[in-house]
Amino acid sequence: MRDLTNVLTDILGGGAGGACTVLHNCRFDGAGASVYGREAILEQFRKQPCASEDVHLVRCRRFAALFARAEGRGVALFADLYGEHIARLWYLASTPLALRRASRVDVPFDPTFGQLAQSVAFDPADHPELMSEHVPRVMAMADGASMGRSTRLMRPRSFVLRAFSHGESTAVLAQVVALRSDGRPGLVQFPMAVCLRSDPPAEATVVVDESECEAAFSSDWRSVL
Repeated sequence: MRDLTNVLTDILGGGAGGACTVLHNCRFDGAGASVYGREAILEQFRKQPCASEDVHLVRCRRFAALFARAEGRGVALFADLYGEHIARLWYLASTPLALRRASRVDVPFDPTFGQLAQSVAFDPADHPELMSEHVPRVMAMADGASMGRSTRLMRPRSFVLRAFSHGESTAVLAQVVALRSDGRPGLVQFPMAVCLRSDPPAEATVVVDESECEAAFSSDWRSVL
């Protein structure tokens, strides 16, 4: 495999760097939509290239996360690795993608039955690539889960999907679920990527899928139950 930093940066920029690296059956998630297949994924970035700078890569044996800046805004690309290939991708950025959002049906969601629960749903045993000394970093990450949206969110909780370490850096991919503070029914859900480089994580790099977040705030509860 080519240097993974170059591969992921090239994919973001709409280049052909992923042609030999992204698997044919790769799944891509971003902006509330999913795309399947290498050609469809690369074509999406060819249509909307993202020139990135200030690139930082966190990589372990099975996962990789690229954090960068594009037009002054944060962007993150998470990858599941299968040997020398990319099996899955998550894209988080402030710029929405020209993808049709997946249709959905809202259902009641209260995994703790209304009881108080920790603000991070996270079991270190599920993340063997995370160094034990970095576990407190992930737990402390909840303090920034609302991302300045504290006036719009109530009881935000982060469900950790990926967490892994490389040297002194820790990469976390989480789904934030929160109650709305405007009195409207339904929950707000959006993915968040975090790069933690120190203890305590005072200078964490945080990227929120802004388009997914704003879409969640503007959508209405559409339960069919």
